[in-house]
Amino acid sequence: MMTKKPNHAVGECYKPHSKLNIHDPESKYVWADEAAPVPTLVWAGRALFAVGFLTGIYCLTFLGMLL
Repeated sequence: MMTKKPNHAVGECYKPHSKLNIHDPESKYVWADEAAPVPTLVWAGRALFAVGFLTGIYCLTFLGMLL
């Protein structure tokens, strides 16, 4: 039982404790804060992309100074 009054304007009807979930009755979707953690391989890819991006900017700046 909820102790405070639900605020339907902020999505109380979509939460699991609610019986008003008419848009997702099978609970197929999750809230952003309930999402699964990102795998290590994805973080490694993001880091590699960041290093490559910064290296690319550095190379373009260096080539621009030579021309």
